[in-house]
Amino acid sequence: MNTRTNPLLAAVAAIALVAGVGPAMAHQAAAAPAAVHGVVNGHAYQTAGLQRHELAALKGDKKDYDLRMSFNEGWRRARLNDVKLDIYDNAHKDVFALANARARTDVQLPPGNYRIVARAGGIERSKQVDLKPGASKHVSLHWPGSAAKA
Repeated sequence: MNTRTNPLLAAVAAIALVAGVGPAMAHQAAAAPAAVHGVVNGHAYQTAGLQRHELAALKGDKKDYDLRMSFNEGWRRARLNDVKLDIYDNAHKDVFALANARARTDVQLPPGNYRIVARAGGIERSKQVDLKPGASKHVSLHWPGSAAKA
């Protein structure tokens, strides 16, 4: 049995322990993608969660999206993930749906009036938005602190 310790591995483990990062947190941070990009019903979107590197991945692309949304909860306005998101047009047609939107979600939509409906922890939030040509709009939706636990 080899009992020698790799000095580099030992140094990384020591730094992680001093920084208060356990193995599970280190694995979670390494496994989280910077951002998820996709297309739903012909509308491009990007969504990112809680980690700094995830949010940084959105900043460079935000000019390409007409509707920028953030989801948060509680008095500290903590970012909220796993939001069920639907966007309806003026004819009440569901033009965009995402089952697990993350704390920041951006969508490309043509100019027009839309109703955003978002659900988390059994609680629904909605907001009307009017998108103008050549301008982006930011919408923030807020839940009580227990939304993620419900």
